[in-house]
Amino acid sequence: AGTASVLGCDVARDAHRARQLIGLTGQYAPVGELLSGFNNLVMVGRLLGIPRRQAKARAGELLERFGLSEAARRPAKSYSTGAGTVTVSVPDRGMLPPLVRELDGHGIAIEESALRKATLDEVFLALTGDHPPATARPEIPR
Repeated sequence: AGTASVLGCDVARDAHRARQLIGLTGQYAPVGELLSGFNNLVMVGRLLGIPRRQAKARAGELLERFGLSEAARRPAKSYSTGAGTVTVSVPDRGMLPPLVRELDGHGIAIEESALRKATLDEVFLALTGDHPPATARPEIPR
């Protein structure tokens, strides 16, 4: 029950226009992560029907506004999502519940967790303290 509007646009009566006003770009779009931040914004603008020249100008404005001008040409996949990802190795799965309780006791919330087995590279590094040898690449005649 009730009503909702975006910049004066009724979202029930004109959902398409409301979506245009909001502007959304996905964080995990497969194509989007290959593009630079600038080109990603231009692509989204073009998908919203904004003419190319105007989309490029707006992309530049947005990057400037959010302090990302220096990162405009880097691939979007290299941008930080703002999350301090932490990886913790535990020798025994039984240690996980006390670890979670300890973090919780310090007010550190866990948003996502996963259990996985170590890779061969990680095992090699743990046992030898050295990096694994690089895979040999054959010479390609020119």
